[in-house]
Amino acid sequence: VGGVAPPPSIPQPPIRSTTWRPHLSQVGIVHLADSYGQAYADGFIDNCADLGMEVVSKQFGFNNEASIDVALYFMKKNRINVMMVVMFDDDIEYFIAKANEIGLLGPGKMMVFSDAVSIGALSALPMDLQNALSGAGRVLPVGCVNGETGVLFDHFRSFASKSQSWLDLRLNSRMPYEDWKLTPELMEDYYDVDVSCYVYDAVMAQGIAACDSYAQYGADYTRAQYLEKLQAVEFDSGASGRVEFDSATGNRRKDTGYYVLQNFLFDVSDESSSAPIKGTWNPSGGWDTSGFVFSDGTGSPPASVEPVDYSVCGPGFFYDLVLKTCGACSPGTWSAGGTDQCIVCGAGTVSKDYDSFHASNPGHVSTHGPPPTITDSPTSCVSSSLKQAPQPPVPAARPDSAYLTTVAF
Repeated sequence: VGGVAPPPSIPQPPIRSTTWRPHLSQVGIVHLADSYGQAYADGFIDNCADLGMEVVSKQFGFNNEASIDVALYFMKKNRINVMMVVMFDDDIEYFIAKANEIGLLGPGKMMVFSDAVSIGALSALPMDLQNALSGAGRVLPVGCVNGETGVLFDHFRSFASKSQSWLDLRLNSRMPYEDWKLTPELMEDYYDVDVSCYVYDAVMAQGIAACDSYAQYGADYTRAQYLEKLQAVEFDSGASGRVEFDSATGNRRKDTGYYVLQNFLFDVSDESSSAPIKGTWNPSGGWDTSGFVFSDGTGSPPASVEPVDYSVCGPGFFYDLVLKTCGACSPGTWSAGGTDQCIVCGAGTVSKDYDSFHASNPGHVSTHGPPPTITDSPTSCVSSSLKQAPQPPVPAARPDSAYLTTVAF
């Protein structure tokens, strides 16, 4: 197929679908630490950036369970619900089992796999893991698209209906080697989700480049001259879409192919799985993912990230969204708890002390707000003229279980 099949990174991830975009602001990608995985991740991150989406990215080593653990716990720590997964079948069972164990699968969660993960590998997982994974997606380039094939390719496909004697007379007599000969059976197996159209267009591209090289340089053209012509080839045979090449990489431009999104579904009634195509991408229309079924059994994508339980942070504290822990309010600010930010005290008031941090830093007069008064807020700030000497610290109103929850982040 050479460089005619699309490169690893898909043209636009399915999250660009108008059905998914309004629901997603932050997504994750877990990928192999190799050139394939990194190229896919780079393309994914670039496309998400165009939409203003934040991407949490983590790589892992092939056949390395410890690094898979690190990558998945990193997604868990960042509360990621929707993630792209770039890996091979070799690691899939351990990866899915671990993800299920730590709560990254099930209703409200979603994984989208690259084409390096086969549906066969997903269908071979234990039943409980298939059920947990139901609602996942798999993106792959599609070689041939119904209704898109052209006259030349259709003629090529018609050889399947020809007799062996017809093929021998018209085509095989010109073949230089015995094992190159065509048979009707060679053409019988043909699927939309296939690379046969890419193979056809790869041969077409090579032939066009050879003709162009001969026309300009004669029979003794060099390999460099041939490559120059190949990278300049542009045509549309109708088989795999318009073919154009990236002169910098030699690969086919990734926005000239076709892609599909499979929907992995598990039916608990008969313990069977399926992977119907529920999304398509083409250069003119982009993604259409209508009909995709998500992990909760509906057509609505899950939330980007798990909501934060601010209630774990008691009075005098706020939830730090970066550090994923409760932090003490700074002097001159206050909090009644259960929030992600502290409130600045009014002019002429200072914050009360809630813990040892405030006992050693008793506060300062705020220059914000109206003239000095004693606030009506729940004993949050007092007039600076009434400020007493620091009192012994009062523990934050946080139960032990809540504290453990914050540490887990």
